[in-house]
Amino acid sequence: MYRILALLAQYQLFLHPEPLCTRKKERSDQCKKLLRYIQDNYDSKIRLSDLAAILNMNPQYFCRFFKTHFHTTPISYINQYRVTQAADLLTGSSLSILEIALDTGFESPSYFASIFRRTFGMSPEEYRKAMP
Repeated sequence: MYRILALLAQYQLFLHPEPLCTRKKERSDQCKKLLRYIQDNYDSKIRLSDLAAILNMNPQYFCRFFKTHFHTTPISYINQYRVTQAADLLTGSSLSILEIALDTGFESPSYFASIFRRTFGMSPEEYRKAMP
């Protein structure tokens, strides 16, 4: 048994199967791939299982991975991204608030208004009037 461990240690087979810098680059690439997917699909329904599948993870592990790397939950991140896009539409278009809510992936206008108020401290309508 000691002989086997000595051989493994000699060839460093049990320490790190791949260099640390390679793993960091891989994690960085995974994060970029994930963010790109969210940016490309924020206007439609995004399920945790879809995001987890992108990285070949189960949803529970994916949530921990996401929280570790982004310091927020996947749902919170998606909602913040959607609200930011909605704020741009509120000031840069004449679409109704309902259209903006639906176009940015929110299924419920009241949920959209709630998230928007929590983020900006005012309703979407107030935001539109306040911003030039």
